Amino acid sequence: MLILRNFIPVFQLIPNKRERETLIARATMDRIGRELIEEKKRALMATGEKGAGRDLLSLLIQANMDKDLGDNMRMSDEEVLGRAWRSHSSLLVVIADAPHLHRSTHFLGSR
Repeated sequence: MLILRNFIPVFQLIPNKRERETLIARATMDRIGRELIEEKKRALMATGEKGAGRDLLSLLIQANMDKDLGDNMRMSDEEVLGRAWRSHSSLLVVIADAPHLHRSTHFLGSR
């Protein structure tokens, strides 16, 4: 099938096993992300700004829902989630490149 995909372009439209698994994983991540955003928005609306949470996603949502922010400056839920994913991915790269952080339980959130 790989040879056919390389020489006959129409076969490139048929996803292979890895591409199907990637699509399923992406759909799962998107679904979980949308659920997290809705949960964080509900918490923010219920408790106000004080009890909204201190994680990156909560802070992004809180900033995006600020009353002083113009409508043309607001991000869509997908943009908020994308920024949160990119920030977390960058953080994972930093952790992977810094072995001394692996042993730091404080860094991992334990107190």
